[in-house]
Amino acid sequence: MSLKRLFPIILLIIGLIIFFALGGEHYLSLETLAMHYQNLQAFTQQYYFLSVLIFMLSYIIIVSFSIPGATIMTLLGGFLFGVFFGGIWTILAATIGATITYLAVRMAFAESLKHKASGSIAKMRDGFQQNEFNYLLFLRLLPIFPFFIINIAGGVLGVSLRHFFIIPQEI
Repeated sequence: MSLKRLFPIILLIIGLIIFFALGGEHYLSLETLAMHYQNLQAFTQQYYFLSVLIFMLSYIIIVSFSIPGATIMTLLGGFLFGVFFGGIWTILAATIGATITYLAVRMAFAESLKHKASGSIAKMRDGFQQNEFNYLLFLRLLPIFPFFIINIAGGVLGVSLRHFFIIPQEI
């Protein structure tokens, strides 16, 4: 396997390592959210579109690097932008972040691992082969597997990009 094919995965792993090495988990907590909520709310009111952009980029990074904290970001989206617009920005950012992970995994591993799957991964592959759209929808709407596992499995097992992108992400 060439380094060129692994490059996107290497970048995602490096990003995850940097996040924890710099103590990022301390910034992505309910305590930090509560402590800075009024400042975040004031900034959002003054710079709404910039706030949306920063929020979405942060959410995309969190999801694409598989950083634990999507729940905190989802709550923050609701607090800052309201349930309706917070939900829209969250779903859009989660979808983009998940697609980045999906594409990185697909580029690096799909061909080499697709046929080597066994156990629960083989069952997942069989489910995708029988009815890709409904199976992915089922996995996304029922919290059986963690969010990032479905993103990785979709890339490894060759789910179509179209289905992967249009089926709603769990948030």
